Amino acid sequence: MLRKALDRATYYSSHFIKDNMPAVLFRRSIDSILGSHLHDAIIDRVNYYNKLDAGFKVDPGRNIGNIEKSSSMYYYDLKEYCRYFADDLGLSYRFGDITDIPATPSIVKSRPAGGENGNSVIMNLDRLRHFAKVRDSHAFAQKLPQAVWRGRNNNAKRLVLAGNYSSHRLCNVGLVDRSDGSFKPWLPVKQQLRYRYIISVEGIDVATNLKWIMSSNSLCLMPRCRYETWFMEGRLRPGVHFVLLKDDFSDLEDKIIFYNGNPSLAEAIIRNANAHHAVFADRKSETLISLLVLLKYFYLSGQLQLPECTKAWFSTQPAENA
Repeated sequence: MLRKALDRATYYSSHFIKDNMPAVLFRRSIDSILGSHLHDAIIDRVNYYNKLDAGFKVDPGRNIGNIEKSSSMYYYDLKEYCRYFADDLGLSYRFGDITDIPATPSIVKSRPAGGENGNSVIMNLDRLRHFAKVRDSHAFAQKLPQAVWRGRNNNAKRLVLAGNYSSHRLCNVGLVDRSDGSFKPWLPVKQQLRYRYIISVEGIDVATNLKWIMSSNSLCLMPRCRYETWFMEGRLRPGVHFVLLKDDFSDLEDKIIFYNGNPSLAEAIIRNANAHHAVFADRKSETLISLLVLLKYFYLSGQLQLPECTKAWFSTQPAENA
């Protein structure tokens, strides 16, 4: 709890300072940032988050200069990169747990994974809550050979998991907001890391615990993701980054027994999960990608010209003067 409090204090103080610095300091540096280490892997991620491939018009009335501050973490996480651009640039956005596709191209934290989701342009919003990494000092083989999960009752899938496995011999599973037999008190992350298997179940949108599980030495068990964020959940592959569970969790016991008998297979998946999580650790690359996602948005909406250093990477055409 102390570490969380310190992280929040550091987050807010650093963003408050940046928010009160002259914007020109950031805008002068954008060309040098955009011209740094551009390569295919960077552009691949830019085009994953921003799938727009044709010009469009921005909804009037919203721009960088009037981003709403009511959701402070969303505001600060978006402003972190918007401050490199002029305040009068139009920008549509939707804060919160977004599970539908906006009618017009908009910045969001989350979107449905797959399908026609191009109007949902992903940025790394609510980052402090979602993008966590844990220090896990226990090897997979040293952990309890069981599965653990804690969460709130905010969808039917979680209710099924807790109802069927809260008393199972291979599970420590429960809902923290129920008063029946499926109730279990909240379990700190440090204690959950004592288990070989940690279950991830989406809530309103993505599962908050997925990212820290994949930075640990525990094996992630979960149904296929319906939603995705900056973590690119839509690119996670069963048997490579996680163990796929049926939506009704009827195969949970079998999966635990199988990987208890095949620890080397579990450890290989864990290594792949750790490698996926490590992709997001390079702050310079994260800044570059975030700025390019926004640049592509402003370019295709006809509001900005591309800097010379990026022209080779964008073949789509912008809207006529918006």
